[in-house]
Amino acid sequence: MPVAAAKHRPGNPEIARHRRPSSDAVRRAAVRAVRRHGNAFLSQREALAAIRELLRRDDPQLRLGARRLRRILLQSPGLYVRAEYAERTDRPYPSRCPVCGEPLRPIPNRTLEGGTVMAGLRCSACSYWTHRTVRIPRRYRIGRAGIDGREADPNSG
Repeated sequence: MPVAAAKHRPGNPEIARHRRPSSDAVRRAAVRAVRRHGNAFLSQREALAAIRELLRRDDPQLRLGARRLRRILLQSPGLYVRAEYAERTDRPYPSRCPVCGEPLRPIPNRTLEGGTVMAGLRCSACSYWTHRTVRIPRRYRIGRAGIDGREADPNSG
């Protein structure tokens, strides 16, 4: 009688199709990839491909998505994530940050009569904000940060 193949279940390591790398492994791979590439990637796609390549050298089953990469790098000292935005008037306000996925908080503004109105939305975890026209991220730049958290000088090692 043939032996039935084990079904894939989350948490069954014998037949796992892929694994998630730890946050520390992603940070280390990102730092190496940025140094090799010349201190910055001009797009998230380039950075993700380079980081995946480094991670998969040790374990080909490791998988990493763009949103998780951004969330990890936003909390990594020595690296920065900058977004370029397109403004749209036909879109509703997002409920979560399109950069990191955290909930957005209203930006209050006082009126002349003493009341408050919502002037826009802001993320408390990253630098995303929006106002009357909704700002949609269209390109991410990922690179090495200086001591102050800004982009590092391209001429420094």
